[in-house]
Amino acid sequence: MKNSKYIKQLLPMILAVLVVLCGTVIAYMFSRTDVKENEFIPAEVHCVVNKESVSARYFTAHDTVIAKNAGNINAYLRVRLVSYWVDKEDHIVGTLPSPTVTVDMASGWIKGSGDTYYYTKPIAPGDWTPQLLNSPIVLQTQGTAPDEYYQVVVILGEAIQSLPANAVTDSWHVGLSGDIITSVP
Repeated sequence: MKNSKYIKQLLPMILAVLVVLCGTVIAYMFSRTDVKENEFIPAEVHCVVNKESVSARYFTAHDTVIAKNAGNINAYLRVRLVSYWVDKEDHIVGTLPSPTVTVDMASGWIKGSGDTYYYTKPIAPGDWTPQLLNSPIVLQTQGTAPDEYYQVVVILGEAIQSLPANAVTDSWHVGLSGDIITSVP
């Protein structure tokens, strides 16, 4: 009995010494360890198109359609052409049939559904795609629009990382051969 009473009295002191000793060791370790900066750079994927929108009134042979990989990793780029009518106050006119756009594509591009054009090779960060057009966009109307209406073509750009390959195949549903887009929806 005498032993157990002695152990009960020593136990709090032993625990206090262990806590102080562990705290001292941990404090020493932290004071001797260099701080390491996180060097991981997350991927950024986005693109810029040289034209946001053009109207039938001002579209000329000198206009181009190109997209820039504005991210920090290789990416596939595509552009979508959206065309609609506006009145002289630039209000969208929804009562007329949607105008169509005809594109004479340059090599290296492939046409998908919905007036979407895919550049077939990945583009390095900061680089531009080659020109989409061999000749100016041809704006075609369905029916006759009143003189106070004109056609607008909006060019939208999209980008997706090139690696892993399933990022583009799963998201855009394209076919790849190596790193070349061979088929599009």
